[in-house]
Amino acid sequence: MKRRVAGMPLVPFVALTVGFVLLLLGSRFLLVLADDERRETLAQIPLTRDALERELSDELRAVVAERMATYDETVKAELQDPFAPVTVSLVENGEVVLPRVPRGDDADVERVMIAIDGGHVAEQYPEANERLALARAAPSSAAARDAWLDHRCHFMLGVAVDLGTTLFAIEQLDKAGRLDPAGARALFRDGVARPDCKVEGLFAQMLASMARLSPRDLVYLVERSAPLASRYLVRVDDVRARVDEADWFANKAVGDIVSLGGDPAESRALIVTDWLRMRESALYASGRITADAQLRADGGLKKPHVAVATRAWDEARELAWRRFVVKAVGIAFVGVLATIVFVLAIVLQRRRTAYIELRGQLLRAVTHELKTPLASISALAQTLELRPDNPRDYPTRIVTTAERMSFLIDNILSFARLEGDAWRPRPERIAVADLARWLAGDPVARAVRPVDLVVSVPADLTLTADPDLVRLMLSNLLDNAAKYATAERVRVTFSAEMHNQVVHLMVRDDGPGLGDRDPARLFDAFTRGDAKEVRGTGLGLSICRWVVALHGGDIRVAQTSTSGTTFVATFPTPRTPMLAPERVQEIV
Repeated sequence: MKRRVAGMPLVPFVALTVGFVLLLLGSRFLLVLADDERRETLAQIPLTRDALERELSDELRAVVAERMATYDETVKAELQDPFAPVTVSLVENGEVVLPRVPRGDDADVERVMIAIDGGHVAEQYPEANERLALARAAPSSAAARDAWLDHRCHFMLGVAVDLGTTLFAIEQLDKAGRLDPAGARALFRDGVARPDCKVEGLFAQMLASMARLSPRDLVYLVERSAPLASRYLVRVDDVRARVDEADWFANKAVGDIVSLGGDPAESRALIVTDWLRMRESALYASGRITADAQLRADGGLKKPHVAVATRAWDEARELAWRRFVVKAVGIAFVGVLATIVFVLAIVLQRRRTAYIELRGQLLRAVTHELKTPLASISALAQTLELRPDNPRDYPTRIVTTAERMSFLIDNILSFARLEGDAWRPRPERIAVADLARWLAGDPVARAVRPVDLVVSVPADLTLTADPDLVRLMLSNLLDNAAKYATAERVRVTFSAEMHNQVVHLMVRDDGPGLGDRDPARLFDAFTRGDAKEVRGTGLGLSICRWVVALHGGDIRVAQTSTSGTTFVATFPTPRTPMLAPERVQEIV
């Protein structure tokens, strides 16, 4: 006997299982490769970043060491000359001293100039009245101009009022034609020496006072004064450069400050601003960093460190993860698909095995069913040969048994034709009474045991169907009633009626009923009742279902009990088209 696992032969089961396991192992191997690729990519990003930060930190230490040697001189020179480029940044007690950063909240200079232009200075800025009067008088004579300069030497006003009135006086001198290139250069940049002090130029005073101005102040002063200064050939490019430096530093993070040994808010600190900007530009030009990358210096002057932050590395990390997830999902999908295929293969193989077994059962049942009437025919024929003078009913029994065997063979052939879509119905109008008369004379069921047929059909009732198929269905229903009956004689009632243009054919027996069996399952091929002593092929009710399905109808067990079972077959009117065999396959 062949060994089986999960209801199927051992060899196919082992082959499917081995293939499934190999596929799962291959999927796991691909998943491990994808994970290794992800890990390698993620590990490479810190290595690249660390190497670049180590390189830049070494360069920064060299730059800091070089600049610290001249730190004091550099700071002193840049504090004294507001026009000088800022190479270091100085923080004292949390205040940024270099470069000079605008921190004012209000654009006071612009409001002062608006008040001066509108003649409302006395109301808003009363302390500027005397200075403004001198500024208005300055173009009238050299003495008035000297008086205005002396007032600037000896009286200190707010930076916004001081710068505003100074710019107004210069504009008045220009309008009066009392301004020349040398005078404009002194008033804008170099300053004017007085006997006991020096009056700073407008640009020098503006840059030196940036900490008390707002960014809007600076923009207003530069935009209003630069065109006038340029007309007198006064240099303004370095003024704009200092303003740009201040704007750049103001947007830098606190971490960009390299401390002298403590918190930048509590001690002096140094930052090499030009070097950081230069290295950012060089690295971007070489393609080593992207445009969004930022260099940040920290760690103190004793051991400065440069940190590199760029979105490109974060995106590379996210891309590595996304690629891994896509590959993992694909591999998981393959694994799930393989599992589904494996399960379906097992199910299909089990069904194939079951089908083969059913075929084998059919062959065994057919062999037994055919051998029984053949043995009877042989025995009766031998008896006739030995006792020709005493035939009794042997000839009749031989004929009946032969017809029984012919019925079995026809049943098998009919099932094969129906299942193979080889039987095309040829419908015609049939009188149900003619079917009843034919059924009363059908000798097939009576070969098993005597049958008393009771007919109750309307005389004028007809149906449209294939006569051969309908007779085949009725023969199988009558044969089943005879086979499964327990009494010596079986009583079968054949009746018919029409409801809603549908003909109902009913066959009722007085047998033991179906018991606990599901009535719907009995219509499946090779399925038989519970009576073990009754032999059969299990094709009768399946053939009945094929017949009614071809006609667009239905067959069911209407009632079953220990006193009998009733089968009802329905046939629609001719207006309802018959089903094609391929549609019947879907129903059956």
